[in-house]
Amino acid sequence: MSKYFLSTVLAFLACTGIIYAQPVNDNAVNAIDVTALVNSPGCSANAAYTTVAATSDKNSGSCWNTAGGSNVWFWFTAPTSEVTVTINTGGSQGTLRYSYVALWDTDTVSQLACERYTGQFSDLEMSYVGLTPGNRYFISVDNHNGSTAYRGTFQICLDSSASYDYLEGAIFVDSLMDACSQNGIFSTEYASSDQSNGTCWNTTGGSNRWFAFVATSSSVTVDILTGGAQGTLRYAYTALYNSDLSTQIACETYTGQYSDLSMSAVGLTVGDTFYIQVDNHNGSTAYRGSFALCLSSTSDYDFYESAIFVDSLMDNCSPDASYTTSQATGDQTPGSCWNTAGGSNRWFAFVATSTSVTIEVLTGGSQGTLRYAYTALYNSDLSTELACETYTGQYSDLTMSAVGLTVGDTFYIQVDNHNGSAAYRGSFALCLSSTSDYDFYESAIFVDSLINTCSPDASYTTSQATADETPGTCWNTAGGSNRWFAFVATSSQIKIEVLTGGLQGTIRYAYVALYNSDLSSELACQQYTGQYSDLSMNAVGLTVGDTFYIQVDNHNGSTAYRGTFALCLSDEVDYDFFEGAIFVDSLRNTCSPNAVYTTSQATSDQSPGSCWNTTGGSNRWFGFVATTTQARIEIRTGGLEGTLRYGYAALWNSDLSSQIACERYTSQYSDIVMNAVSLTPGDTFYISVDNHNGSAAYRGTF
Repeated sequence: MSKYFLSTVLAFLACTGIIYAQPVNDNAVNAIDVTALVNSPGCSANAAYTTVAATSDKNSGSCWNTAGGSNVWFWFTAPTSEVTVTINTGGSQGTLRYSYVALWDTDTVSQLACERYTGQFSDLEMSYVGLTPGNRYFISVDNHNGSTAYRGTFQICLDSSASYDYLEGAIFVDSLMDACSQNGIFSTEYASSDQSNGTCWNTTGGSNRWFAFVATSSSVTVDILTGGAQGTLRYAYTALYNSDLSTQIACETYTGQYSDLSMSAVGLTVGDTFYIQVDNHNGSTAYRGSFALCLSSTSDYDFYESAIFVDSLMDNCSPDASYTTSQATGDQTPGSCWNTAGGSNRWFAFVATSTSVTIEVLTGGSQGTLRYAYTALYNSDLSTELACETYTGQYSDLTMSAVGLTVGDTFYIQVDNHNGSAAYRGSFALCLSSTSDYDFYESAIFVDSLINTCSPDASYTTSQATADETPGTCWNTAGGSNRWFAFVATSSQIKIEVLTGGLQGTIRYAYVALYNSDLSSELACQQYTGQYSDLSMNAVGLTVGDTFYIQVDNHNGSTAYRGTFALCLSDEVDYDFFEGAIFVDSLRNTCSPNAVYTTSQATSDQSPGSCWNTTGGSNRWFGFVATTTQARIEIRTGGLEGTLRYGYAALWNSDLSSQIACERYTSQYSDIVMNAVSLTPGDTFYISVDNHNGSAAYRGTF
């Protein structure tokens, strides 16, 4: 009975697999010499080795996520300073699951390299550079937690050169120049870190792969493609170096989980070798994955040298979001009007078909995601900046015009965003027109349709305007953001109003001036009296049929004061001129409401009163028809009656050939009383009202 029991137990143990002979290489001292496998034949037979029944000795690999517990050992004599060890499992190659591998120095204690599984039957590839040829090195193979459920057979392969995990084993990809690899053919899986990481990377990486090529031109574009069929690599990095890695030439980092990377460089030396480094965020195993690689012997529009020619967009627009500053870098000089140096510029070019151009960069909504955009325009060798614009808001479109182009010459457009920030980079559309806009005198908007009416509120703007021609003579700064309008005179008079504030517009501290057709003569000029003051400007003596130009600007051209406005025109002047005098017959034997009239924005015409102690300079005109031989005229100011200070008044006959009466102030807010006798009933008489020296400080209501 005891013999029967013993036989039964032994049979059970044999059937359950508990009794196995320990592998001969269970301990480091009994490691199997695999030197003969190096390079040729390269690999052992499938499933030649096993961790079944193995135990643990020595240290576990530093990268293993458990202590293992069923390691087996191999050794080899290094023929070179490099090695790549591959552990293959799954299918006919073996049954080992969740495997580990580590490379040890001669003492079997100092770890040189380490790898662990990424999946149940994942193969492992481990490289190292820095071996001493002729020295003995050890390999330990184990599985997760040393679990008997995961133990199994495997194949081992050795190669005397490092894989593309190391710079020394970089894959030469010259065959990919102006082509792409197969999808997902390369991977950062099992990669480790060597050399320096790219300067633009937001972590140090830790799972880099290396590629190399010999330059066939002075430019290159490198694309790392992932996502979908192209690969599984997430949060990718790439960088480009010269042959000894002493100089980083280009660098790119991810913009999204599966974002492709595009990296360009110029100035390569033909025949030199260059190295490409690919990695992923933090070297995380969760983000490691496969990718495709493309090379082009030209740079892309990240560089001036490879600007996209957009002649086909002349008098047209690109589709929405056709272009992007994403993954762009900085080259050449930033625009002179930009408030940072940018850093993610794109380049476009066109051949001028006319002497003018208007360029628009459109963003926001379906047009693009670019924020805080910049643009600038240059001549063919970038020696001269012709125009420049900067954002006015997060998604503001940019409009930039230039005149004086030489037809047939090539011009370059630079687009960038604030500080080159990755947060602001994005897509945009581009429009070109072969005419400039009303930023220039040459492309003034003709507003004949506004004579005796007004534009809609806020129809025009000084936003993104630049300066050209001469500022108005009455302006207290040179302006710097002028807009131009034109009209053909329909009478000898014109009144122009620039309206702002509230619904009418946002322009602040505005200026306006009026010129003849060739700008050789300024006919009228006005400047603000307050932040949102409307402007009223009059002129007489116009030649009917001639063209006249209106210039609108704001204080110092400041972007803070630029804004929208409405424009009104009338073919009759107001009471700033004798010809537009207000007839006040209805005020006979009574008074106007308080502060109903003003010398603010008034100019000087005709002669000053003979009793005035200055020539004035801001006169207003009134008329009346005499009903008696006498007249008493009062100009009241101070308190509720008005703000006019140091006032003047004079009374004239109908053609201003004779002054009939004259009065001037006696103090700052003194009322003026002026009397006349011997008037001829039925005749017309004119009153001029002004203030001391025409000073803007003394102008006011009355």
